[in-house]
Amino acid sequence: MSIICPDQPGYPSKPPYSNFANTYLTKAQTASRSLGLPIALILCHWYLEWGIPANNPAWQSSIMGQCSQSKCSNGFPTFCSLDDGVQAYIDQMQYYNSGQGQVDVFGQAVKLSAYYNSGFTGGLHASNVMTDSGTTVNVTSQGFSGGGGLSGTYAANEGLGASGWDGGHYMFNTDTYPGRQLNVLLNNAGWSNYCYVY
Repeated sequence: MSIICPDQPGYPSKPPYSNFANTYLTKAQTASRSLGLPIALILCHWYLEWGIPANNPAWQSSIMGQCSQSKCSNGFPTFCSLDDGVQAYIDQMQYYNSGQGQVDVFGQAVKLSAYYNSGFTGGLHASNVMTDSGTTVNVTSQGFSGGGGLSGTYAANEGLGASGWDGGHYMFNTDTYPGRQLNVLLNNAGWSNYCYVY
């Protein structure tokens, strides 16, 4: 696939869920193995962001030392190959996995793999959280239990939504917790069979 930016003619639409999973599963497995995160989280993240045509799977701003070519008008870099983009994603996501680089909307350190294994704390409150709808809302964490599997993936998706990766926190103004759109996608795509670490 040649590199193309969203503002250019011919930027492809997102493929159907099954085609997306079949096409990018191997790359998502590589990221899963490196990060200790479920394949389903990575598929959901990449699908919602849809930066793959620019070799930037989740539209990250840092090249993390990987080969890059240019920037799209949205300000995000294009990588020389999808493998470069996936490696940059792995390197960047380490900051969202370690608890030592990111603080979420609730004021806690972001530890995605810990959420997958041990759950996301429920009952946390945050005010004036920006949504992908362009408005701000008050949110309360859902507190999905961990232990891996589907519930652990829901917890990690909530943690990713609460983090600073997406300025709108993967939620619409009608949603009550960050990351809800990742979990809606997970359900709609039928990717529960990918809720494990590769």
